[in-house]
Amino acid sequence: MTRIVASGRNFKQKIEDLEWQDHVCYVYDLDQEWQEAASGFLAAGLTRGERGCCLLPAGFWTGQKTRCADDAILFQRAMEKGCLLHPHDEDMLVAWLADLQVFFEKLRAHCSAAGFTGCRCIVDMHWLQRCGIPEQVRGDFLLWLNQSMADMPLLALCGYARQHAAPAELQVAFARHSYVCHAGHLLPGGFGMEPGYGHARRLGLSISKGRRPFRRGPVLDAIFKAAPFALWILNRNRQVVFVNQQVCDTLGVSEEQILSGAWLPAAGAGEYGTFFGMHDPAVYEAGGPVETELSLMHADGCLHDYRVIRTRVMGDDGQIEGILGLALDITDRKIAEKRLRQSERRFRDIALEVGDLIWEVGPNWRFRYLSEKAKDILGYEADRLVGRSLAELDNAAPQETWQVLFRALETAPTRFRNVEKWWQTPDGRQRCLLLSGVPVIGEDGRPGGFRGVAEDITERKQQEANLKRALWQAEDARDKIDSILRSITDALIVVDSGGRFVMLNPAAEDLFGTTAEQALGASVYALCPGSNVSDAIRRLMADVATGSAVDEICLAWPAESARRQTYFKARASQVRNLQGDGPGVIVLFQDMTREREMERLKTEFISTAAHELRTPLTSIMGYLEFCMHPEEFGGFPDAQLREFMAEIYDKAEVLERIVSDLLDISRMDAGREIPLIMETVDVSQVSRKILQHFQLQFPAYRFEMVFAPEISHRVQADRQKLVQVLENLVSNAVKYSPEGSVVRVSGASEGTAYRISVCDRGIGMTPQQIARMFEKFYRAVDLNSGVRGLGLGMHIVKHIIERHGGTIAVHSQPGKGTEIIVNLPLGG
Repeated sequence: MTRIVASGRNFKQKIEDLEWQDHVCYVYDLDQEWQEAASGFLAAGLTRGERGCCLLPAGFWTGQKTRCADDAILFQRAMEKGCLLHPHDEDMLVAWLADLQVFFEKLRAHCSAAGFTGCRCIVDMHWLQRCGIPEQVRGDFLLWLNQSMADMPLLALCGYARQHAAPAELQVAFARHSYVCHAGHLLPGGFGMEPGYGHARRLGLSISKGRRPFRRGPVLDAIFKAAPFALWILNRNRQVVFVNQQVCDTLGVSEEQILSGAWLPAAGAGEYGTFFGMHDPAVYEAGGPVETELSLMHADGCLHDYRVIRTRVMGDDGQIEGILGLALDITDRKIAEKRLRQSERRFRDIALEVGDLIWEVGPNWRFRYLSEKAKDILGYEADRLVGRSLAELDNAAPQETWQVLFRALETAPTRFRNVEKWWQTPDGRQRCLLLSGVPVIGEDGRPGGFRGVAEDITERKQQEANLKRALWQAEDARDKIDSILRSITDALIVVDSGGRFVMLNPAAEDLFGTTAEQALGASVYALCPGSNVSDAIRRLMADVATGSAVDEICLAWPAESARRQTYFKARASQVRNLQGDGPGVIVLFQDMTREREMERLKTEFISTAAHELRTPLTSIMGYLEFCMHPEEFGGFPDAQLREFMAEIYDKAEVLERIVSDLLDISRMDAGREIPLIMETVDVSQVSRKILQHFQLQFPAYRFEMVFAPEISHRVQADRQKLVQVLENLVSNAVKYSPEGSVVRVSGASEGTAYRISVCDRGIGMTPQQIARMFEKFYRAVDLNSGVRGLGLGMHIVKHIIERHGGTIAVHSQPGKGTEIIVNLPLGG
């Protein structure tokens, strides 16, 4: 068999330039290798005007898989012009090969088209196998290629993936192809099949029967020269009469020097004599080959190990003609064996010392090897488990056994890492194993089991469970604390000994104008709104750290432009750990603004009430003194005394209204409702009477009524309470309006409600004042404004209106006056 060896461009060119009727079996290990070869093979034919047929998967001719982008364009255009047949999907391929005769006729018609100069056929046998084409059909296809060579000029390139092709199929492929190509070698095919069916017959060559093609002498010479080991022959006089080039290379001398004997006397009795076996009687006495191993200094100056085999050469007369010897350089093998022994010792030492179980199983998942840790981890002696599988010993439920893991790996053997499996030892203990393994690949390229390690992580799992339980408890406690802190409406902060934020709740975030993420690690003093606050907190923390009795202070928090002045009571306490140390301080800021405001309002109310009560009382006492002692003042006529009595009565009414308001407030604070005496009341009559009274009392103002005469103005209400409401509204309109302005009262029915409006053109109110006008003790102006009142009227008015089931609304703008609208239900 002639062997053609080529590489690079020469090798590729050899495949592309094959002659007609040459079929190549291309055995490849890498897909890229096959794709480049097929691309060059087809491109060479299409460039020469040939046609092509490809049994290849879809996407095989994309630009990334061909030699270059030009090839992809060439193939695409060839398919568009009909010069390239390509059944690129499985269904089309199965339909084409369902009837080989029909496919062959289709290919024959394709080859005989106008302008035809030949056809190149490329077949991916691994793809045919994946598409479900049976091996018999694939074999028939190859047979057809051989039979069609006589009348159809074809070039065929059949690709076989070595790791997926069965040896039997490759043997058939080698016999039915002109050439076999693998790993850069192009060899003649046609061997391994019946006589007359191989390469010579397909190429039309003839071999004369009965003629011996070679003589024995030249054949032996060729073998001796091509042998990759040292060969020599001694005659019956124990003289070297033949050596090959390997001997010369080993000894570092020429063939002439050895054969002449000039070189041997100096070393004939030494190791080189032992090498040739000149003085070894065992060789002459043994009936067969004698093998020995020896070390010899090689010509490269290094000591090499050799396996030396010597045997007698017998003549026709039965006498010893000489000795045939050969020497194989086993230095690399010896080194490998030494390393293997070292590796085995190292592995054995590691296996004995390592805490993990080392294991290996065969394709049936039965143990082939177990380290001595099997007893500690699995509870069985290693010898007892060899030949058995864990599934046989596992008493777990079917869905929890080892078979579940192994079944998945049988279908797709691959590396697996850190797979947890529970195992029950013979004494009933539960052990958790962490498995990792890799497939064991046999010489045929198929997986033949797994090997790996198993780590006992039972204690770790228990620690993890305890840690998770502790973590859950800590998280639960943290969540509870967090919920408690979030539910606290007061601002709360935790700072370390250096005054840096450790924690703060949402209320504290609002107070300091930051977020918890931004504040953590920042200085509390830097985020205080002013030096006064910063100094006060610093003193408080210093007092707490030194154990001083002072643990709270009052702070006036600087007000922003859009908010009122706020006041806080800051309380601090030391944070202590289990060792009793104090690494930090908790500070609680209690908002005292409302309490301060209430204190201020109470003080202001007492002052106002005293002022309001003193004014009418002073008038009453003065007029009574006139009436009781007229002689001291020169006497008064009866008309003037009646006028005094009327004034006393009016002032008493003022006192009665003040006392009534105070009683109403007291009743509402106690949770009791203001009693109502419901009756039919004409709102227009009540309003007219009230405005007449105010017109007499305040002649500088103009009072107007707007009540339509054609409709009813009757509602169900408590007359006295309605009068109290209207008097309060009109009184406020007079108080907060300049002299000469108009106060208008109007009423009308709107749907199911009766609408009463009191409108003035006074000073008006801001939205902030409107929002607070119904609060107790609230007055839009201070005591020095000259406007009288206790700040209770509108609070009582709102309560009375709501007791009637009505509503009250305020519309006001500063400088443009105020309109108060009361809606009472018509149904009473």
